[in-house]
Amino acid sequence: MMAIPEQILIVTHFKKMMGLVKKNEIRTILVKDLSRFARDYIESGAYIEQIFPFMQVRFISVNDNYDSNNNENGISSLEIPFKNLVYDYYSKTFHKNQFISKSKTG
Repeated sequence: MMAIPEQILIVTHFKKMMGLVKKNEIRTILVKDLSRFARDYIESGAYIEQIFPFMQVRFISVNDNYDSNNNENGISSLEIPFKNLVYDYYSKTFHKNQFISKSKTG
């Protein structure tokens, strides 16, 4: 039996979660930190600043000390977008280095 790549599972679960959000079955999304939510800082910013507020979904990132209920005007500082940018850069750099490492050894 062939293993399913982790990224496919993540996308599948994200789509399932968003389907439940659209049905109003999920009203709060809780993540450990922003890096666990999305790797693309533009996409995560769109969800946090536009999509979730429009859908009246509360978004909480525990380690980033962010709660959309405590931030009525969206992201009020540069801290959250900056963290998203750092997570995006780290993710791309890590995967690039991992690919280079595997190609040198294998």
